[in-house]
Amino acid sequence: MKHSSERLELVEADLECPDHWPKAIEGCTYILHIASPWPIVADETTIRIAKDGTLNVLKAAAQCSTVQKIVLTSSTAAINGNTYGHKNDARVFDENCWGNLNSKRIENYSRSKIIAEKAAWEFWKSLPEASRFQLTVLNPSFVIGPVLSDQRHGSAKVCHLFLYKLSTLLNPSFSHT
Repeated sequence: MKHSSERLELVEADLECPDHWPKAIEGCTYILHIASPWPIVADETTIRIAKDGTLNVLKAAAQCSTVQKIVLTSSTAAINGNTYGHKNDARVFDENCWGNLNSKRIENYSRSKIIAEKAAWEFWKSLPEASRFQLTVLNPSFVIGPVLSDQRHGSAKVCHLFLYKLSTLLNPSFSHT
């Protein structure tokens, strides 16, 4: 990326360690919080890490006078939980749409996304208006691309399948009429 060496800094910090974040975001104007666990089998730990990790970043940002905006990557799982398909196909989804935490069908990954995003908005609203940074939440259905870690779970496994396995399994054929 042009000028990225002067304008972009990637910082590694542990989501579970609130003490890591003040130093990690020191001097930052913008924060892209894109990390969240997606194990193949999510449990209560996934929910705790997603929520607490998000709040650790936001709390540190609230104490840093240079932070103007945070972009948080959530998921469509926060909007629709495990319910696929909607009765109203013309419905526009907005910030008032959430997955149902009381549903018996909801899985822990979806639950983690709902709880973490709601916690982010609740924390943001609790800040004095004059000292609030801007908060934007993206809710993609699928993210694909190079993986920065050697760990293979969740979306990293899906990316690996797309990039390396499916192409060898598929033998496309075309019909000519």
